[in-house]
Amino acid sequence: MIDGENYLQRLTGINLQFDLALRAVDGFKGSAETVENYLAEELDSMRKFTVEAAKSSGFDPEKHWVFSAEGSKKYLDAVKVSLPGQLDQVVNRLRQNKLILLVTLLESFLKDIHREILRKNPSLLKADRQIPLGKLVSQPTNEIIEEEIEREIQSLDRKSVEQRSEYFDKRLNIDWFGGTIIPFLKPILELRNRVLHENPDTVVSEEDLDLAHVVCMALPMGCLFQAAVLYPDRFKWGNAKFDGTKEIMEKQGRLKPNPGVQLTPSVIHMNKNDNK
Repeated sequence: MIDGENYLQRLTGINLQFDLALRAVDGFKGSAETVENYLAEELDSMRKFTVEAAKSSGFDPEKHWVFSAEGSKKYLDAVKVSLPGQLDQVVNRLRQNKLILLVTLLESFLKDIHREILRKNPSLLKADRQIPLGKLVSQPTNEIIEEEIEREIQSLDRKSVEQRSEYFDKRLNIDWFGGTIIPFLKPILELRNRVLHENPDTVVSEEDLDLAHVVCMALPMGCLFQAAVLYPDRFKWGNAKFDGTKEIMEKQGRLKPNPGVQLTPSVIHMNKNDNK
């Protein structure tokens, strides 16, 4: 059973943890005392390093510039000048890592949904998939099916966003908002890939994170709500009811409408006559 509330808790946790870290950086910037303590610790660290290095060279560390008043001042002034830029880089690193974790959580959860649907309904696996006879006679059927499920999931993960959306739609009967979320999802995935594979100094803005948060909330909710309608014994979101999602899916032709007597005027009239 997959419960969307677990996903929500993890998503909320990521946001809270990185918000705390960013606030800590802001607090560092705004505290003159903290900055001075940091500079003193940096100078102390440089002096300790010099002493250790001198042990192997026979050099008198007390003669090093880091122990002189003038040299120490120049060093601290240089660190103080570079500090704002360093802190800006720290903020960007935090934003980068938050983006990476948000996207990782999203992709992992979509895989979980995919996996659970295929476990519930293995007939959705490719019917023309050829499996060696030796494997069929040497492994239990449930192991083979589990391997095929994982193969299918990993195969889809290598596809484009458009192909993944189409697969969920055509194979799993789960709609990605009619494809309208793709223009928002693609730039987030592309930004994550640039950070990881192209340029580790890529700037990630607050606007990028806001978009990532919306996408990483909307798409999993949409997928899980539909999966809960299709497979209520495998998916839930706390105590949420999915009547609205079910109605939308019926209108889309993804479900057969619930049979039942519709209270048309003629039926109402007949019922009134019966009560007389």
